[in-house]
Amino acid sequence: MTEDKDTLTGKVDKWINTEGYPLEYFTANTFQKAGFSVSQGDYSHDGDSGPREIDVLAWSSGRTEEQRLIRLFNVVECKWTRNKPWVVFTSPNARRKSSEIIAQTLGSRGGAAAIWAHAGNPELGGLELFQSSGSAGFGGRQALSDGQDKFYSSLRSITAATLATVNSYNPQIAYDFPDACVLAFPVIVIDGDLFEAHYAADTDALHLEPREHTRCHWRGSGYSPFPVTIEIVTKTGLPDFASRRAAEFAVLEQALRPTFDQLRHCYDKKDPGLLAIHGGVTGMSGDPALWFDILRRAENG
Repeated sequence: MTEDKDTLTGKVDKWINTEGYPLEYFTANTFQKAGFSVSQGDYSHDGDSGPREIDVLAWSSGRTEEQRLIRLFNVVECKWTRNKPWVVFTSPNARRKSSEIIAQTLGSRGGAAAIWAHAGNPELGGLELFQSSGSAGFGGRQALSDGQDKFYSSLRSITAATLATVNSYNPQIAYDFPDACVLAFPVIVIDGDLFEAHYAADTDALHLEPREHTRCHWRGSGYSPFPVTIEIVTKTGLPDFASRRAAEFAVLEQALRPTFDQLRHCYDKKDPGLLAIHGGVTGMSGDPALWFDILRRAENG
C-alpha cells in the first residue's frame, strides 16, 4: 500500500512539474522581490469569451497629484518547455520606431490616450520597454514539436489576456471620463531554452543565438490592429528582467501622472490645448478614443 502511494505521489510530482506550476510560483516570487504587487491564477473578463485565466499578474500603482489611479501591469503566461526550445525569428525589416511602440502600447481608455501623448518623449523612447533591436522579432516556433503551434497559441492567448486586463478598467458608460490610467505589457516566461534566429545572406542560412530575453512585434493576434510587443524571457533571465522592468515602470509612471490630470482638465474644460503632447510618429491612422471625445466636446462647446 505504501509503495502504491509512493508511486502515485511520484507521478503527481512529475505531472505538477512538467505542467509548469512551479514556474508560476517562481515567477510570482521573482516579480514580488523586484517590488511588484502580484497575484496568481487571476481572471480577466473580456465580455466575449467569458473569464480568461492569467498565470501571474505583476503590477505597480501610483496616484496623480489629483489622486487619480495610475496602474502598470505585467500580464504573464508561464510555459514549461525544457525539452522543446523556443525559437524567435528576427529580421531588420521587423524593427519599429520607439514612438510607434509607445503610442500603440495596450492600455485602457485613459491609459491609451495618456501614453499616446508621449509618443515622441525622448525619455520614454530611451527605455528598454519601448526599444526595437537591430534585428527584431516578428514570429517564432516551439522547436522539435509536432501538431499544435504552441508558440502561436501562447502569443495569441497572452495578447487576449492583456487586452482583457486593460479593458476591465474602462468606464461602463463609454463617454465618461475614466477613473484610471492603465497600461499592460504581455510577458511569456519559459522554463527552457530560447533562441533568436537571423538570416545571413552571405551563407543563405539561418543562424541561432541563445538568449535569456527577446521581444516579438507580433501581428498575428487578431485582437489588435497594431503589432503587439510581447516579451519572452527564460526562467534564468527573469530576475534581471523583473528588476529592470520595475525601474522602468517607475519612470513611466512619473511621466503619466501629469498627463492623466491634464486629460481630465481637457475633458472638463473642453479645451484640448491643456494637454502637453510629445509629438512623434505613431503608426496610427486616428486618435485614441478618449482624445477623440475630448476634441468632439471642444467642437460642440
